[in-house]
Amino acid sequence: MNELDLYQLKNFFVVCNCKSFTKAAEKLFISQSAVSMSIKKLETSIGLTLLDRRTKDLKLTEAGEILYRNCIDIFYGLEKTGERLHHLKENPDFYLNIGATVEFGNTVLIQLIQPFLKKNPALKVNFHFSKNLLMPLLKDDLDLIIDCRNHEQSELKSTFLFRERYICAASPEYLAAQEIASISDFEKSILLSCDSKLQWWNNFFRAAENAITPDQCRQVIRINHIRGLINATVVGMGIGFFPVYTVTRELASGQLKQIFNEIMPRDDIFRIFQKRGRSNRQYQKRVTEFLRNLKPEQLGF
Repeated sequence: MNELDLYQLKNFFVVCNCKSFTKAAEKLFISQSAVSMSIKKLETSIGLTLLDRRTKDLKLTEAGEILYRNCIDIFYGLEKTGERLHHLKENPDFYLNIGATVEFGNTVLIQLIQPFLKKNPALKVNFHFSKNLLMPLLKDDLDLIIDCRNHEQSELKSTFLFRERYICAASPEYLAAQEIASISDFEKSILLSCDSKLQWWNNFFRAAENAITPDQCRQVIRINHIRGLINATVVGMGIGFFPVYTVTRELASGQLKQIFNEIMPRDDIFRIFQKRGRSNRQYQKRVTEFLRNLKPEQLGF
């Protein structure tokens, strides 16, 4: 199959949106025959029929549906990119897209960055919270990310931010009802995890040094979001494993109690990642400096 022609794809996309060759021609400022010829050339190029011409109303074939769905991603993506490029042209140093892991972004970053934004009213900032941050950064959809995964790409600059300490905790009611006294009691306990194979608990089991293994823990409830894990632990569904900063309020209020303090799970390291060519921009430098100067107690440690 030949390479797809962007001009022909755009004409096909507009025809699908308008559901009419006439309306598409008006929108594209070309003749209706030119639109029709363009789509015929596209069909010849890919060797498939895109429009069912047996019907009066414009109807897509299966191949046409597939191509149209992909065109949506292509042209809406280009439109979004064009808007951002225009904004960057008008305000190159005053626009920032910040990415962070979901729980850190929601629990810590949003609360702590407000004073910075008040001191920098000219800055326009957007936030993107996700567990997958690298590709948006590499594609320039994000300007900097705060992540606990280590990204070693040569084009990225890495700045240490903090160590993410973990604890094991449960509600006082659950501990009393299950009579949890030692780590061997895990065998009769329900563990709450983001995955059914307890990979979420890896740092704990490594620190436990074979005192208990995942295979011995047969009762697992999977909850695919950390806030759900916390709430489930508070109401006594089982034992949870969390970054400390996510449960500081629950520990302080007595809703949760830390257990097995003697086991020190391996810390994850949070870093700021940004492209080297952009790291010296005015507001990227300011945000990085602000985050680096946050005190451990502000982060919930």
